[in-house]
Amino acid sequence: MLRDERNNLNGNASIQSVLKYIFILGLALTSEALLAQAVRPIGSVQSIENGGQKIVLKTDAGPEIQVISTETTKVVKIKPGQTSLTGAATLSLAEVAAGDRILVQGNLAEDQKSIPATRIIVMTRSELESKQASDLADWNRRGIFGVVASVDSSAGTVSVNVRSGIPGMSESKTVNVQVKESTVIRRYAPDSVKFSEAESSKLAEVKTGDQIRARGEKSPDGSSLIAEEIISGLFHNIASTVISVDPQSQTLKVTDLDTKKPILVKLNHDSVLKKMQPMMAQMMASRINQSPQASEASPTAAPPQAPPSGASRVGGGPGGLFGPRGPGNAPPNVAPGGGQIFDRLPTFSLQELKQGDALIISAPSGKNPGEITATMIVAGVEPILTSPAKDRQSILGNWNVDLSGGGMGMQ
Repeated sequence: MLRDERNNLNGNASIQSVLKYIFILGLALTSEALLAQAVRPIGSVQSIENGGQKIVLKTDAGPEIQVISTETTKVVKIKPGQTSLTGAATLSLAEVAAGDRILVQGNLAEDQKSIPATRIIVMTRSELESKQASDLADWNRRGIFGVVASVDSSAGTVSVNVRSGIPGMSESKTVNVQVKESTVIRRYAPDSVKFSEAESSKLAEVKTGDQIRARGEKSPDGSSLIAEEIISGLFHNIASTVISVDPQSQTLKVTDLDTKKPILVKLNHDSVLKKMQPMMAQMMASRINQSPQASEASPTAAPPQAPPSGASRVGGGPGGLFGPRGPGNAPPNVAPGGGQIFDRLPTFSLQELKQGDALIISAPSGKNPGEITATMIVAGVEPILTSPAKDRQSILGNWNVDLSGGGMGMQ
């Protein structure tokens, strides 16, 4: 339409044509400006002020925004998993509470920090927790979690090594996962361990060494599973020593003992820092070595050296030391055996780390080389990294210690 009006300006265009073109152009630009201001922030309620007239929203994108309610603001509640407003219940502002998930509709104010809301869509914290607990129970009951051993895209099958408990203390078993046309397939996003941020995927993107979850109909003996849903991702274990720590920016620099190169490690609110107790570290080092002498090693062993030439890094890259975040906002302690033990380990802060400390870092594959976002950092691992292990890669690379968590976004 605008093109036609521009053509009218060629040659002997009338004043009316000029004015009409300007009017249409003005309407188009105004509409674009209005659309640019229309936003739909989503996140968790941090606090409620002024009797509910102002809500401080911590958005999933990161920054906080002030949600301003007016007499015309509509507040509705939907159930977790619901994708439309059909059957949504009307809610009063007084019923919105901290911890609730909300999606806000409205136009961003001039200050770019607040939004007068035309509508607020609420998922209550209590219903979210109930739904997440139910989902987690279903994944645990009908699901498996392990490391991909092989993939046959033409046959639609994935062979998964599943381990329950601590590596070296329990054997893994192989489960054959059958993928159907109706199977929902997703993959963890780069630098993310959140189930809610997983992206739509296909079987061809699942690779040997990936960590994978699948749920569906299990065979009576547990050797096979017809999958209703699977989610996969590539996670790495890195044996490292600390170069420097910056608690203010929540980052640290480490030396990768395999590549001898420095790595910038970033932390976020999902990162978990655990410290292994000396007795446990010695026990695991002994199990790895299957040698009586290993258990007699000193808890204050010298700082770890890089693996011998040609050796793989601890964890072997794929597999990951700890599992990615699970379905929903799952609490810790969901993996049998090992998950419970690691959940009980004490946490520590970045300030406690010093140069030369040995760490095992688990992280998803990232976008930028030389940078990772840590899923978990485990300190106190000197006995494991210094021991002359026979096969640390196969053991640590397949650890099925899953500390679940992460967000559950409104879909």
